[in-house]
Amino acid sequence: MAMAMAMARSGPTRAWPRHLLGRVTASERFLGYGALPIGAVLAGALATGLRTAAWVICVAQALCVLALVLSSIH
Repeated sequence: MAMAMAMARSGPTRAWPRHLLGRVTASERFLGYGALPIGAVLAGALATGLRTAAWVICVAQALCVLALVLSSIH
């Protein structure tokens, strides 16, 4: 996890101009940490039906793999 966090932070540092870096970082954190409560609520809703949660996760995983296969990242 720590390695992924470090890698995720190194990209914007090089991509954005220095005078915008603070705003970009603040926006990333706002969106990232703001999504945590939404994910927690959705996870709680899915946990009520374990079979449904398993299917949702399977479909989400398949869509992620499909998006990666169809993208230019190979």
